Amino acid sequence: MGEAEREHYLHNLRKDMVSTRLDLTRAPLFKCIISQLTEDKAILHIYADGQIMDGWSFQLSIQSLGPCIVIRIFEMEPLKATFRDYIMYREELKKTEKYQRDKEFWLNKIPTLPSAGILPVQNEITKLEEVEGIQVECGIPIEQWRQIEKMSQKFGVSAFSVLLTSFAVSVARWNDKRRFLLNIPEFYRPAFSEDIFKVLGECASFLLFTMEDDPEDTFLEKVVKTQQQIMELKDHNNFSGMEITREIYRKNNGYQEVLAPLVFGMLPDAQEFEEQFIEIDKMC
Repeated sequence: MGEAEREHYLHNLRKDMVSTRLDLTRAPLFKCIISQLTEDKAILHIYADGQIMDGWSFQLSIQSLGPCIVIRIFEMEPLKATFRDYIMYREELKKTEKYQRDKEFWLNKIPTLPSAGILPVQNEITKLEEVEGIQVECGIPIEQWRQIEKMSQKFGVSAFSVLLTSFAVSVARWNDKRRFLLNIPEFYRPAFSEDIFKVLGECASFLLFTMEDDPEDTFLEKVVKTQQQIMELKDHNNFSGMEITREIYRKNNGYQEVLAPLVFGMLPDAQEFEEQFIEIDKMC
């Protein structure tokens, strides 16, 4: 297989993997394909549905596969916690005063929430003959990112707040309202066990973030407000994002519209994964 033919094959296979639609009522909710490119080189393609695995778990699964593939270690030490333990912990949490306070906070806040942020579309989704997921890659030079981190520290805000505010302001430019909801995925792994960060599963929730694009605010003022709101939301996150949306839909007597379709996601720094990949690469 020539280089051009190989690239064409990988492009089409990746496009097929991205457009995968699994039956959520039947296991398994993932699939793997191995492409043997040359005698000593292969690519493992993995698709896993978000119903069974959050972003952290996906990184962890890839990291765990490394020793299995490279040095053929197939036995792993049993964990001191399982995904079932995580679910049971979440259920026990509902009996605490903190959970009840967070629930009351959100029940009072729900009536004040704005509608979802939206973007202009060329065609209504109901009129599309085919729905295909695509990925558009873009980025900034690492030197520019380091500068953002440096400036964030100087003004006492997080780089995450800067990125979220930039995203929200961009959406506001195309949105028909100045006040709208955004969806922010949140890793939720309380430290009830030392092995909780090694558990594979959907250990995540989301925050319903209210963007208020006041034209009188400077960008720094917007960032500060973003950070303050994120801190408040995280202080009341025992009442999960899913529970909040259920309450909203219950009050609205149905699921007429998607509550917060615009999502801002950012994986946390995970240096241990990078270091493990480096070690695996050295062993190859």
